[in-house]
Amino acid sequence: MTDARVIGWVSGGAASAVTCKLGIAKYGLERVELAYIDTGSEHADTERFLTDLEVWLGKPVARLRSEQYADTWAVWEKRRFLRGPRGAPCTTELKREVRNAQALPSDAIQLWGFTVEERKRAAIFRQHHQGEMVCEFPLIDHGVSKADCYALIERAGMKLPEPYLQGFDNNNCLPCVKAEGPAYWNRIRRNYPDRFDRMAALERELGYALVRKTIGGEKVSVFLDELDPLDGADDDTPEPISCGITCFIAEQNMEPGEAA
Repeated sequence: MTDARVIGWVSGGAASAVTCKLGIAKYGLERVELAYIDTGSEHADTERFLTDLEVWLGKPVARLRSEQYADTWAVWEKRRFLRGPRGAPCTTELKREVRNAQALPSDAIQLWGFTVEERKRAAIFRQHHQGEMVCEFPLIDHGVSKADCYALIERAGMKLPEPYLQGFDNNNCLPCVKAEGPAYWNRIRRNYPDRFDRMAALERELGYALVRKTIGGEKVSVFLDELDPLDGADDDTPEPISCGITCFIAEQNMEPGEAA
């Protein structure tokens, strides 16, 4: 598999950035291709982070976009659907379909930014895509956590994307309909009140509530326009930024070695 293409998927967040750095150290700068799928719904600071990332990684990141939908709102409003047991339509239309359009060969090595806390998710992801692609998870292989990724980005002299500084766990679409927690949606309410109000109206229009709460031992749905602004405040603490031993080990492994 020495001639297989290597694709580093850049999400615009800290974990995928460190993933691609480790991938380049393993496979070499020339062999790794970097790609970012723009959903049209990320924070504006994402483009600044991508530009900084290109300097750190030493090569450009290709920007890919859907030709059918401008952003997540366009998907939700046209499909009349927010999410279901199989996920959200925005993920399918704006990410999966765009990625599939690249027609990558099944032996292409694809680098994904699952952290060590996400071993189970990574295993499910690999099984789901078995036969379609060769998945690699450099962060899990090196024991790197989310907090390690934040620290490694800062140690590289880069500013984390703005949503991290606002308390969000990831630099994803704002808002993300896959989020169910009251703390997340109240964070959206505080930082992006116009988007919160727009989603509250769309929920009512579609008859679907995004927030899930446990009340009396049972999961119940809560519409955003009924959500207590203080609900979830106990969970509203930013992810710590720390650099433990695995962080230092990963940093050493970012140095280019012999290409695989």
